[in-house]
Amino acid sequence: MKMGKKGLLIIKIISTLLGILVVTSLILSYKVTAWVKNIDQIQLGDLEMFKRYSLTINIFAVCAIILVVLTTLFSIRFVPGKTRKIKAVLSLFLSVGIGSYVFLCLFIYYNLDGIIKLNHLVYQPKKIDQSIADKTSLLYTNIEDIELRTSDNIKLNGWLIKNTSAEKAPLLIYFGGSGEEVSDILSIFEGLDGWSVALINYRSYGLSEGEPSKNSLNQDANAIYDYFSKRSDIDNKKIVSM
Repeated sequence: MKMGKKGLLIIKIISTLLGILVVTSLILSYKVTAWVKNIDQIQLGDLEMFKRYSLTINIFAVCAIILVVLTTLFSIRFVPGKTRKIKAVLSLFLSVGIGSYVFLCLFIYYNLDGIIKLNHLVYQPKKIDQSIADKTSLLYTNIEDIELRTSDNIKLNGWLIKNTSAEKAPLLIYFGGSGEEVSDILSIFEGLDGWSVALINYRSYGLSEGEPSKNSLNQDANAIYDYFSKRSDIDNKKIVSM
């Protein structure tokens, strides 16, 4: 019994799609199980609901694995020659690997805000209280406390380090890392002669209000830039960020 190239291609596509579902299902199953174990810490809601989700995903993954094995064996059955059979299997695994990677990247991109809220994969906010902020301000003689509002009326707090006496100073805006509270690194920028440096905490970091998300990060960056570009002591033609 022989099968045409079109039939083999269809079977390969089906096997690849099933393989992608297997890989992503196993990853999702692992993450749901991890969330369930930390249910009290991250407050995901009803424990039994997530146990059912985990069981459903595991059952789906097992069924998909069986289908992948069957379709792979079926496709190999009609591929002539031992070398071509090996190439067919390797090609399938490669397609599944690449497809799973692309699928997961797209999934993370379009669900980033939800992922952030569930397990803080991206943002790890670090808060400080007012007393620490006050002590930080007293440690430096060339520092100004900054408080500004975003377009959605969220208050952001931080500091402006003035390393120059120029009437209009060039400005470096520093955007902190995912787990960084900017008061920890003020001393690093204190000696940047000739430049003022703005270090403003994103929402939910330091004394800043709100909750972090992909979109709010852009809002915060725009608000910080707009605020300093309108100040009379800043040269708005010489503003850089890092």
